[in-house]
Order: sequence, then structure tokens, then C-alpha cells
Amino acid sequence: MYQARRKLQERLQDFPKTIRSPETLDYSVAQATEAITASYEESCPLRTVRDRKVTWWNKKLDVLRGEARRLFNKAKSTDDWDRYRKALTTYNKEIRKAKRLSWRKFCEEITKVPQGARIHKVLSKSPTNQLGLLKKPDGTFTASAEETLNLLASTHFPGSVVAPDIIVQNTPHIRLSRPLNEDWRRAAKYFRPNNVEWAIDSFKPIKSAGYDDIFPALLQQGKTMLIPILIRIFRASFAWGYIPEKWTMVKVCFIPKAGKKDYSQPKSFRPISLTSFLLKSMEKVIDECIRDGPLRDNPLHPKQHAYQKGKSTETALLELTDRIERALEDKQIALCAFLDIEGAFDNVTIDALSKGMKAKGIDETTTRWIEFMLLNRTISVTLHGTTQSFKTTKGCPQGGVLSPLLWLLVVDQLLVEASKNDLDVHSYADDVVACVVGPCQSTVSSILQRSLNTINTWCTENHLSVNPSKTTIVPFTRKRKLDKLVTLTVKGTVVPFSSDVKYLGVTIDQRLTWNTHINNVIQKAKIALGICCRLAGTKWGLNPRIALWLYTAIVRPIITYACVVWWRKTTQVTVISKLDGLQRLACLISTGAMSTTPGAALNALLNLPPLHLFIAKEAKASIYRTNSTDGQAFNLAASGGCGVPVYGHWVDVR
Repeated sequence: MYQARRKLQERLQDFPKTIRSPETLDYSVAQATEAITASYEESCPLRTVRDRKVTWWNKKLDVLRGEARRLFNKAKSTDDWDRYRKALTTYNKEIRKAKRLSWRKFCEEITKVPQGARIHKVLSKSPTNQLGLLKKPDGTFTASAEETLNLLASTHFPGSVVAPDIIVQNTPHIRLSRPLNEDWRRAAKYFRPNNVEWAIDSFKPIKSAGYDDIFPALLQQGKTMLIPILIRIFRASFAWGYIPEKWTMVKVCFIPKAGKKDYSQPKSFRPISLTSFLLKSMEKVIDECIRDGPLRDNPLHPKQHAYQKGKSTETALLELTDRIERALEDKQIALCAFLDIEGAFDNVTIDALSKGMKAKGIDETTTRWIEFMLLNRTISVTLHGTTQSFKTTKGCPQGGVLSPLLWLLVVDQLLVEASKNDLDVHSYADDVVACVVGPCQSTVSSILQRSLNTINTWCTENHLSVNPSKTTIVPFTRKRKLDKLVTLTVKGTVVPFSSDVKYLGVTIDQRLTWNTHINNVIQKAKIALGICCRLAGTKWGLNPRIALWLYTAIVRPIITYACVVWWRKTTQVTVISKLDGLQRLACLISTGAMSTTPGAALNALLNLPPLHLFIAKEAKASIYRTNSTDGQAFNLAASGGCGVPVYGHWVDVR
């Protein structure tokens, strides 16, 4: 990289000292981009790799192949096909044997944890569902790649138009007036050398590049020379509220969503926007400044659990299940509606974003820059050699650095509105839960219907929508008769009551028995262990240390995820037996021991605590983490520091 850095320094010598207009900004970004990419390409030229070596091939196979070919040619004239068939059978058997031995040797040579993790990841992948012909709303299929791209654009980027057909118009959101002194002062405050360096270093070195072909390693290796230049570019872009033309071009990749049954539907694919890492670095700094500035003085609603330090899916699940648990203990009913806002990131309007930013006191300079960034995106999609470009008019790019925060600012208005109306609404990003607790079935039904109407009205005002088919309503209660529950509707569609729901990866049943969830995660963990079986046998395979690491780092977290809400189930004998069987299987794979070896001996040999005790420990640790970041959740001082409150019960941890 020394040669690349030297060439980069030479190319940046004539870089403009000041940037005082959008035209100069475009020129500066183009010059910096060309300097970075050209220096890299000249120092690291492309080479054609011609490595056709087959690792399992050996001299014996070479001899057997020659023998089989010789007998085949001889049989064509003598009709002696039996000898040829025997030779071919022997040859095929040796091929299978050679492949098997080569795979075992490969597994035995894995001595580092990253290698083992990569192999497990590759083996666990299901067959990729390639993007092809898709089903249109009328039931027919697209007939060409161009038609498929147009269908994807209309589905995931509503309101977008084909780029060549765009007529440039003045948008009321864009105001390219000359920056005020306050804009330049704010830009100088935001973009300082240490901030920009932190943003660049926060990316992993090798990531998919945007339209400008710059990936993070190029910025990280040349940051000594690039940071002074990038500071000038970032400050000018921010003060003017203008995004350089090269940064407005976005590559979009559609990746299949996991677990979908029908991949002929456009919504079975997720659009990931690959923007320039120069723009992403700038977004990182702005995101951090918003969180440390306006959101510190005017924080997000406490019932929002996504994309914030100290909050996670565990805190969202803990808050919800704690409320349900208390309702069951008081012999009441907790009626909960689990809603999904359809295409939240793709359909959110600029007006809704501006309203959310204004409500949190975000300054006009930042607001103007974000509006310009969102309104001036040209996405480019390629399928089977066909490329289409579209101009977007709304939405946040999935994969953008600022997109999660911007969505939180939008949905925060819903949570505030619900609180004003004394409604209990929780949210994790675009997953919204409305919960009503009470003794009377008809009363909780009417209140929940009011909550659903409030959510639907808010969505309509912000040009969003709730998908009734993805809405699940569960009455959490131990009562057997639920004949007084009133039927609920979403957008005029009746939503039937369900006995369980999968929320944030956890299956929550009507009575909080957790039986379905535990059976599901054990089955999922066994599938992951089955992949490990392909990497090790009783006399061959992975190094025991690597095999044990695969269990503790990949398989066991599948079980312990969100155990803070269901860990008490592990005190039952039947569940302990299931968990012991799972860990015993992992120990046998790691050690290659005989199947009659006692499980307790294997646990002691590998220094593994019984799985049900490990789950209890993880649950208590999660509670401590929650308390350390959210002091209002529980009061540890009440137990003298020796207990942990879970659903109102103190658990001794001494």
C-alpha cells in the first residue's frame, strides 16, 4: 500500500484550497474520487487467476481414469463392456473415497476460529433464491429483465420514475441559497479531524463499494492525506445543504428475505442501497452529532427500543412480557395487537421526516442537508446485464447510515400521540405493539380498537399503511371462556384472534408457557449442530477446540437469545432433560467420545456448566445490563445487591 499512498499524495497536490460553491464542490469530489480509485488501480492491477488445481485428485485416480478410457475404446471394437463397467465402477468408488478423505483432511487442518466460523456459515446457507421472473399484481409473470426491474422499482420505491424521463423541477424542500455564517460555524463544529477519522475507522475494511468503487480500506489506508481534504468537502456540502452529484448515484442490490415461501413475489426481496462511503462517513458524523445533541436534550420516547445504546430486542421483549405476566398474576386479560407498518423505510415521506426532525429541535442546516440527500437519489439496478436507473421521490435508503435514526424520528410521533391518548403502544423500529390490560373483555376490546384506529389514522396522515394480513391479535389470559371479546378490525378488515405470535424472534403463546418457543429453538440448534457433524467424526474432523467454539459461540446463543423473558421455564424437569440432550450431543461432537459417556463427565471435561444453569446466568446478566443503562427499570438496592428482579420476583445470585 506504500506505492498507492505515494501516488495518492501526488494526485492530491492540486486539490482546491477552498470550496465556496456547489460547482467547486462537485469538481472537488470528482477529483478526490479519481485520485483514490486511480492510485489503487495503478498500484494493484487486476490479474487473471488460473488455479485449476483439484485438491482431492491423486496419481491413483489418474491411472484408473486412463485404464477406464482404454477399456472403453477397446470395448467399442470387441464388445467387451463388462471389463469397462468394472473399471468405471472402481474409478467412481475411488473418486468418492478421495473426496471424502480430502474433506476430512481439510477439516482437520482448520486450526483458527475465523476459519471454522466461515465454514459453518457457508454450510448453513440455504440454496440462494436468485432474482428472476416475478409475479405481477394481475397474476401474470414478467417477461424480461427490464420488466422485472420496473416491477421491483414500483414495489420498493413507490413514486420513482425512470431516470431518462425525469424533468428537473424546483422542489419546495430544496433551497440552495448561499450559506449563512451560522451554517459554516455549525459545519466546522460537526466536522473535525477526530470525528472524521472515527467515522472512517468505524467501517470494516472490506465492504461492498458504492457507485464510485471506493471501499473503506482505501480511505483508511490514505486517511492521513485524505482527512484534511474530506473535512473541506464535508463542511462545504453541509453548509450549502447540497450533495455532490457523484454521491447521489446509488447501486441497489435485491437480496432474498429469509424464510419466505414464495420468491416469485417482489416483496420477497429486500433492496439494499450501496452508497458512497464518503457519503456514509459524513452520515456517521451527522448521526452522532444528532444523538449527542438534540436527542440528548429531547430524547426519543422511552417505549422505542430500536437503534439506541442500552436498548435492544431484549428490552422490548422484557417490557412487553413483564406487562403480560403481571396481568396473568392479577387474573386479568392482556389483549395485544402486533402490527407491521408496510414498507416503512420505502414509503416514509420527506414531510413526515421534516416534522419529526423539527419536533426534536434538529437545526435547519442539518434538516436541509438530509432533505436534499433523500430527494436527490438516483438508484441503479442491474439484472442479467440489463441496467435501469430510477429517480426516487420518498423513502429512506435501506443500508443508509442515517436511515434508522430518521425512521425513529418519524415513529416517535406515533408513540407521543398514543401517550397523549392514554394508550399503551410499544415499538421496535417498524414493529408496533398495542397492549391493553383489564378484567373486562369487552372493555379491553374497545380500548384496543381505539388504539388500532389511532395507529391507522397516524399512518394515513403520513402516507403509510398497516398490513392487516400481517397483524396478529393475541388475548393473553388463563381464562377459558373468551366469548365476550369483541371482534377487532384494521382498515375495515376483521383480524381473528390467535393463540400465539412470533415477535422479535420469540414465540409468545397465549398463557406464557413458552413450550412452543423452547421446542422451536432446540430444533433450530440441532440443525446447527447437524452442520457441525459434517465437519467432524469420531476419528476425524475439526480440532476439538474449534468444535467446542462453534457450539459456545454459534449454537448456544441460538438457545439463550432473549432468555431473560423465559428462563424460569428451564426449572422444569422436562425442559432440563431436553437441554441436557442438546449439550450432550455438542460434547460428543467436540470430544469424539463414546456414546455411553456420562453427560456430567463430558461437561466437567469441557468446563461447560449445565445448559439450564447457563441460561439462568445469562438472564440475570441481561437484567443487570438493563439496570446499568436504564435506572428506572428496577431497583437493585432493595435486595442488598444479591438478587435480581424478574417479573417482580427476586432471584438469589450469590
